[in-house]
Amino acid sequence: MQKQYNTRSKELIWEYIKTNRERGVTAADISAYLSENKQQVNLATVYRNLERMTADGMIRKFKS
Repeated sequence: MQKQYNTRSKELIWEYIKTNRERGVTAADISAYLSENKQQVNLATVYRNLERMTADGMIRKFKS
């Protein structure tokens, strides 16, 4: 089993999700927010963290 780390990127993504829990957010929303706040997190990292959070049951994924 692969060990999971709590990285700074994951913490930033999780904080954004918690702050915006009243609405659905996209990976692009998260990436744009992080870029605007001078956080160097690429879109692939956002997607990877969202997939892990979904697998861990932290968030739910909705397809439109």
